[in-house]
This record gives sequence, structure tokens and C-alpha cells, in this order.
Amino acid sequence: MTKSSVFIFISLLVASASAAARAPWLSSDSYADVCVVVADSASDSEQRAAQEFAKYWQRCTGHDVLIGNRPENGVCVWIGRGGVPAGLLSKVKLERLGTDGLHLRTVKTGKVGANPHLLIVGGRERGTLYGVYEFFERYMGVRWLTPDVTHIPEPPASLPRIDYRYVPPFEFRDTTYYWWLNPHSDMEYADAEKDALYNGINRINSGPSFACHTLHRQIPPDKYFEDHPEYYSFYDGKRHGPVGVPWWLGPGDMPPDMMTQLCFTNPDVVKLLYEAVERDIQNNPANKEVHISQMDWFAYCECEACAAIDAREESHMGSVLTALNQIADWLAEEHPGYSLETLAYLYTRKPPKYLRPRDNVIIKLCSIECDFGRPLDDSSSALNRPFVEDIRKWSKVAKRLHVWDYTPNYTYAQIPHPNFHVLQPNAQFFMEHKVKGLFEQGFERRGCESEPLRAYMIHKLLWNPLADGEAIKDEFIDLYYQAAAPYIRQYIRLLTKRVQESGLPLPCFNNGEWLDFDTVVEADRLFQKAFAAAPSDPIRRRVDRAYLPVQCAALICPPRVTLSAGRFVVERPPSLTYKAYAERVKAIGTRPDPHGYDPLKILSALVQGKTPSRRQESSLEILENEYVALWIAPQLYGAVVRWQDKAFGVELLRGYEHFGALPTIWREYTHTPPIGQPIAEAFEVIERDPNTIALQAKLDDGLTVTKRLTLSSDSSVVEFALTIQNESDKAVVPLIKSVPEFFTQGAVHPEVWTELDGQWQQMNPEPAPSRLELLPEEDYTRLAVRFPKAKLTLVSEFTPGEARPLLFAYRSEDPYNQLNLDVLPDQAPLDPGASRTATVRYLLTRKRPHQLK
Repeated sequence: MTKSSVFIFISLLVASASAAARAPWLSSDSYADVCVVVADSASDSEQRAAQEFAKYWQRCTGHDVLIGNRPENGVCVWIGRGGVPAGLLSKVKLERLGTDGLHLRTVKTGKVGANPHLLIVGGRERGTLYGVYEFFERYMGVRWLTPDVTHIPEPPASLPRIDYRYVPPFEFRDTTYYWWLNPHSDMEYADAEKDALYNGINRINSGPSFACHTLHRQIPPDKYFEDHPEYYSFYDGKRHGPVGVPWWLGPGDMPPDMMTQLCFTNPDVVKLLYEAVERDIQNNPANKEVHISQMDWFAYCECEACAAIDAREESHMGSVLTALNQIADWLAEEHPGYSLETLAYLYTRKPPKYLRPRDNVIIKLCSIECDFGRPLDDSSSALNRPFVEDIRKWSKVAKRLHVWDYTPNYTYAQIPHPNFHVLQPNAQFFMEHKVKGLFEQGFERRGCESEPLRAYMIHKLLWNPLADGEAIKDEFIDLYYQAAAPYIRQYIRLLTKRVQESGLPLPCFNNGEWLDFDTVVEADRLFQKAFAAAPSDPIRRRVDRAYLPVQCAALICPPRVTLSAGRFVVERPPSLTYKAYAERVKAIGTRPDPHGYDPLKILSALVQGKTPSRRQESSLEILENEYVALWIAPQLYGAVVRWQDKAFGVELLRGYEHFGALPTIWREYTHTPPIGQPIAEAFEVIERDPNTIALQAKLDDGLTVTKRLTLSSDSSVVEFALTIQNESDKAVVPLIKSVPEFFTQGAVHPEVWTELDGQWQQMNPEPAPSRLELLPEEDYTRLAVRFPKAKLTLVSEFTPGEARPLLFAYRSEDPYNQLNLDVLPDQAPLDPGASRTATVRYLLTRKRPHQLK
């Protein structure tokens, strides 16, 4: 044979081998020859996998499939490892598949001319079942878009040879999207069969998942507090316990003085917690992860023993983890194979300095404080940097680290929340920091903002955090919205661009401060195009549900503020009435849950159950001298919309920029917690000179409220006097407060100081991001707030007895940067004809409080 002949022969062999490698596993004319083999010894999950393969094969190809326990003539699909001949089974890698891993592989049978068989094997608990869904998704193009919408395309002309192996990086994967299907949700839409099917399709592997805030269930205050107050938190000089109220109340409903945790250094508490754990195991032995975690507020124990541990560990997790490690030791000894899960949340988020969690302790780190408009590892985000530091430390010391992540806006169920661009980067970030479990909390109620798209993306990313998030999003939009898809895609890009360019964070509790008039108007225009493009009524209904958040945004988005010809003008986009919007929300099935949470409740309180005015305007009264400028809008609640201190070049009130968007003005409210309302929509100017303005409003209860602002002629002092007169014929309780919403000059916690008997005392030595405090009824003469970033102190001086009790509140994080120093006149009943005045003098200075004379 010549060299040329040898070369030609080898080339033919290579070409033949290459063609064989590219040859399909199965062509469409053999789809009818497929049978399923599953062993009699197969697990319940594997038996279900066989049924699911047969069901979806028929739906994809139109051909029925015979299921048996031995191979038949034709092309066999082996489900699970049981009964598979050793020669075939040796072709797949079973090592380290765990419970959820899978391997799909086509293998030759040895018969000449026969099509290879397909092996779908994995963990017996779930992996094989997941393998079936992976096959139909990856090779047949099936997409389970929502519990009610499945996309099944035309079958491919052929199927390729397959060798695909995958083990998910997260051992625990869960979300509360579509939780209303779960029978435990007690919702009217619960469907146990659909819930189980959808969770399997999306490879959900839940553990304790939504278990949280368990302390009062495990050691009920109603049962123990009276005889054992030492079991509960010590702070403010006494033990606290919520006796006589439901222990499960949220932080907005629990009376502040009843908020408490447990005293974790009390040995009896540790024993009682372990007894509660044992009861949980007895009630549900299949659940291998038991849960203990703090209540949903601060109020941690400050007793001497707890405080000593926390000080040593430089974290309040110190005392908590000390107790949990003891419980974990008992658990390992008496219930091997079980784990104890707890939250690293709020005051326990920071890892302790020296303590380490036991190997059977799961730390579930919570991201509730973060900015979800930017990836977690975006170093420009002041909210995210501390979380990144904490997760890096936890990942070094916790053998099993899970994350509780937050994906919607919990303030409003329907307002736009454009966080789609961070879902994949954040999931990958968790994986790269050794996170072994991820819980993506969503809304638990039906019909919330972008539920179908966000749920679809989250399911995909829980399974594979390295998947292409943009491709997942685009695929869903194309399949779900069809011809309307381009406009839905433009809408999401519009929102994403706006939140990024606004410079404002996107926390999981927000009022939509990042929105603006022009964005909402453009979003509405895009949806009108989407409606016109929708090819059918079902698609139009999907577009209509996606449109609801735009209608919500139109109701409450920050208005456009303009100054025109001496007028202060506030405009909002065209919108539905509040009543019409609320009816639309109810019509799509959004309901209060069985525990009383109503998605419309907060919105209704914000707008007082009525439609905010689409256009408001007021004359603009300007008090100004060389030291200070005040802008007052009498017909807009009599609000002071600007306070500029010229000497220091700072703005103390910024309503001229952010009216209706951020708390940045000064006006009067009813003192009716939890949410007061403006006492009057307009005030009348009754006195005016270059340095003084007096405004007055007459209220329906017979009270007349007069407020007077006076500028000093030789300094930046501003004097404010609030007078309440009872012009009715009966005594009236004057539930009125004046609320200046001062700018903290940056996202730095302000220091709040009070002066009593000539001595200054800081009232918030351990400032929290948000704080509300009713100061004790003392005869304070001055209150001062130090703004650390600006190195300025705002001093308020008042006459003792005129205003009591005093109230201060702040929310210093971005975007709020807010400090309220409420002026509360004495609220004893006011007799007919009587009046009462509270007078406050304000001054800005460089001096620190203790330097003031």
C-alpha cells in the first residue's frame, strides 16, 4: 500500500468515526420505539420519574410509552440505577451524585444496528426525577413557565447522543413564590398535587425554609413569663415579655415595650429550647433540620452574663451561639444525623470573633438590609459592603452556610421592583462564598408584582447559579408574552436604567422613591403598545397583570416638582382611582393571608383610601436674610419645603427637590400612631413681615392651629411657635404634632443628645439604622443632634413643660437620610376657649453638644 493509500485509508477511518460521533442518538422516525425500564425496587421518586417521562414523551412526540421492569425491543430509557445491567451502568459516574445529582447518557447496547439506550440516573431521593425534567428541558425544549403554562414545542427531527452530568451546588433550594399552592399556606388556591409537581419540576429541595422567629413558640411568654421573667430579655432596667398578646405578631404590631428575645445565658432556657427541639423531631422525624431563631426585632438581652459574652465576641451572636452550640452537642449525641439551623439576622448577622458554630449547626445568613438594585459585591453600595464582609467571615467558620435572600418589595405587593439584573450575579456570589443552601423569599400571595418572571428566573438560578440570567429572562418573556414581548423587555430595561441612574438604593422595603414622573409615563406608553400587540385574550390577560405595577406606580410615585411664576407645583402621572386600582388587585386573586397580612393595607394607609391629587400647587412664601432661607407652601399643608443655612452652606429641609418622594419637609400631623395624617390640606397666611410668617388652619373638631416662624436679625436662629386654641364648646384632646424631617447630611447615624440640669446625655449611644424613641417625661431644656458626616450640631431649645413627651425618630440610611424631632405640645385635654403654645428655637453650630453653653 502506498503512502497515499495509507493516508486516504486513515482519513476515511477518522471521517467515519467523526460521523459516528455526530450521528444522532435517535431520529424522529424511531420515537415510537421508545420504552421505559424501571426496577421494581426503585424508590418512590424513581417510580414517579418513570411516569413523568412517559407523560411528557407522549405530550412532546404524540407517542405512548410502555413502562416495564425489563427491557423490550426498541430503544430503552432506563430510569434509576436499579436493574440496569452492569455493563451499561458502568458508563455513568455515580460517585458524589448525592441526593440531587444526575447523569444522563446514551450508551451502546452491543447489538449491531441498534440505537443506543438512554440512562437517566441520579440520587434515589430526587436526582433521577430531576434527570427526567432535565432531559425534557434540555433536549426536547419543554419550558414550565408557570404552574398553569407549559411550553411544549414541536419535537426535534432527531436527538443527539447525550452525556450530561450535573450536581447542584446548593444542597437546599427553596422559594416562597407560588407558595399559595402549598396546602400549608391555608390559601384558597392551595393545590397539593400541583404544588408537589411544580416543586419537582423546578428542582426545589426545601428544608426548614420558611421556619423563623421561633423563640416565643418554643418558650411561650404566656406560659412562663409570670413565674420566670428571667427567661426573657433584660433591657432598660427590667425583663420584658409579651403576655396576653399573640406571640407571632410582627414588629409593626407588637407593642414596643413587649418586644423581647430570650436570655440565652440562662441554663434553664437552654434546656427548654432543647426540649422544644425534641418535640419538633417527634412531630416530624423526616425533617432532619430543626430550627431555633430570634424574634423579628431587636430587644436582645443585656443582662450582665449575655452582655459579657457579646462584648468579648464583638457581636450579639455571641450569647446566642453559645447556647445553640450546647443544644447542638446534645442533638449530635441523642439524634445523630440531625442539624440545628438558626438565623444570622439583624443584630446577630455579624459573626462572633472567637466562637465557631458546631459542625451540625446551620447558619442562615439574612440579607434584609441590602441594596437589591446593585449586585451584592458592588463595592459602591454602602448597604452591601457590610453584608459582604459578614458573608466572607461566615464562609470561613461555618461548615454549613445557608442564605435567606429577599427578592420583592415587601412594602407594596404591586409596585415595580427592577432587581432582575442582580438575581444571577447574587446567586453566583453566594455559591462562590461556599453557601450550601439558598432560600429566595418572595411574596407568599397570589398576583404580586412580576411573580411569573421572577419566580421562573429564581427557580433556574437556584438549580444553576452559573446560568445566563439575561438569557433566562429573555426566553421567558418571549414565550410568555409572545408578540407583546418586545415591549415588556423595553419596560424592564426602562426600570432598570432608572433605578441605576437614580443613585438610590433598592431595598426590599421601599416606597418607590427611585421612580419618577417621566419613567411612569413612558412605562404606561410601552404597555399600551404591548396591549395592541398581544395576539390573543390569554396573552392580553398576562400583559394586563404585568401592567398592574405601573398603575400602582402612577398612584404613588414621586411627583414632578416645578417652580413657575412664584408657584410651587406638584404633578403626578394620570392614574386609576385608588378604588378602581384596589378592585383590580382583588380581581386577580390577591387576598389577605390567613394571618391578616393585606397587600393593600399599607397602600391604603399611605393614600388615606383615596386617590392622591394629580396636580397640586401653592403660592411660595420665602423668609430670607443673610443667614437663613425658608420656603413655605401654605396651600400644600402649610409645609416648610426648604430650610437653607447659608452660613454653613447646607440644606436642612429638601422638599423643594423631593416633595412627595422622600421625608424632607416640615408640616403638622395628627398624633395617631402608627401613621399620622396631615391635619389640614392648606393653611392661611394671617401675618407676614420680612422676618416673620404666621399661618393658621381651623380643624373640624373646633381646634385652631397657628404656627409662627421667625428669623433672627443677627444669627441663623429660627424660632417656631405652635399654638393650639380650642374654639369649641367642649374639651378636646389636641392630638397634634409638628414634624420637621431634617436631612442628616449623609447616611451616617445621627447622635441624639438631651440636656437636663445643665448636663448633656447621648440618648442613642448604640445607634441602629432606624430608630423611634419617645423620650421620658423630663424637664429637658435642650435637645441636640450631631450630624457626624457634616460635623454640625442642630440644637433645639424649648421651654420645659410646653412639649412633653418629646419624640425623636430617624432613618439615616440611603435614600432617606432623615431625622425627625417632633414637637408634641402637652396633650392633656384643652378646655373650651383655652389655648396652648409650644415654642422651639433652632440653631446650627460646629460645636459638639457637650461644648454648648
